[in-house]
Amino acid sequence: MSVIHAGLTKVAAMTALLALAGCQSQTAVKSTPEQIKKLEAFSIGFRVALVSNARVISSELLDGNVKLRVKINRRNEVTFCETEPYVLPGSPAVPVDPRLSAIAKEACWNTLFPLVPTDVFDPDGTAEIVAPLIFSGESEAVEGDEELTRRRMIRVTRYAQSRFFWEQTLRSQPAASIGYADFQYVANAQGQVQGCLVNLRASQQRPEAFKLDADLQARLIAQCKQMNLKQLPGFSVDPQGVATGRVRVEYMPWKGGPQPLMPQ
Repeated sequence: MSVIHAGLTKVAAMTALLALAGCQSQTAVKSTPEQIKKLEAFSIGFRVALVSNARVISSELLDGNVKLRVKINRRNEVTFCETEPYVLPGSPAVPVDPRLSAIAKEACWNTLFPLVPTDVFDPDGTAEIVAPLIFSGESEAVEGDEELTRRRMIRVTRYAQSRFFWEQTLRSQPAASIGYADFQYVANAQGQVQGCLVNLRASQQRPEAFKLDADLQARLIAQCKQMNLKQLPGFSVDPQGVATGRVRVEYMPWKGGPQPLMPQ
């Protein structure tokens, strides 16, 4: 199997330093300048997409290293996300912190990556990406910088809200296409939804994969109206006891990873 190795560089993120840049396949010596350019562009896009989610999954600032292994098929669907220890040169081997492993895998299954260059797929239709991740929470913490902390927590809350809505709606019946669902809700002080609008739109990353699905939109509206938002991260009401808000959920058929089999 051909493997795209994500080379090690320092790329700052709010929660982690993601080591990923300069993709080079094992067949790079046979690649044309145009192919190499495409690989480099894919590497940058892959890094940016993964960092955007990994940095906001957890409110904790963690330290440690982990290697993420990703497999993508010819339909550009993520089919495999696993982690393994990543040991820096000259450092002793240590077990992977389960918190880092969980963050890396969640980011992998919930990130829409750019299209993989066609020439890097194996005959079996699989491309494998190996990405070392370096989490350095201490370097991200700026003592006394309340504004930086506030901005980061806003992003953490938005991600948690999106995950909450996805768990309550699309997780049980994944969409067949790729896009965004924008929920606009009104709820009472007890969290009971009084009204909900849902707008579906294409992702800039994969606009060709979007389908305007009226049935999906109707199902999401119905599900939203049945939700209780009392446990929604950041839930708050105004002086009249009314809660309003907007939540954006990115969806794709493989989001969240393989679903566990239900007992017979």
